[in-house]
Amino acid sequence: MSHPVVPLLFNIHGPAVKDLHASLGKLGFELPKTELDAQTLGTGSQDAVRTLQARYALPTTGLLDDATKAAVTIAIAGADTDKFRVEGRLFLDHGLPATGLVVRFYNRVFGGTDVPLGETKTDAQVSTPFPTMRAVKR
Repeated sequence: MSHPVVPLLFNIHGPAVKDLHASLGKLGFELPKTELDAQTLGTGSQDAVRTLQARYALPTTGLLDDATKAAVTIAIAGADTDKFRVEGRLFLDHGLPATGLVVRFYNRVFGGTDVPLGETKTDAQVSTPFPTMRAVKR
């Protein structure tokens, strides 16, 4: 029998919160020691969840719902790699997302020489690990 998935709510505690804390820690979030020790979803944890939700354009509720769990899974998959990663959002001057633009990445080495690393096409968000980008040929 399957159990219904219940979102993690404020002040809930237990193993599910401990797992969330571990995931948030892998993503670089620093959480209050009191929340970690008590395995409680407090304000520090909620702030971290809200930040993650905003990063993935989800409603910033601070609650761990299904969409947020999926975003955590995606973020952990990207964090568990040793590849360099570039993430960000690009906007045009008037505030609309900049879609369909080619973004090129370079490494400026000693002496000012630019070494091309790769390029990607925007879809309002740029999130590309370097090894998967197509190399720029000259």
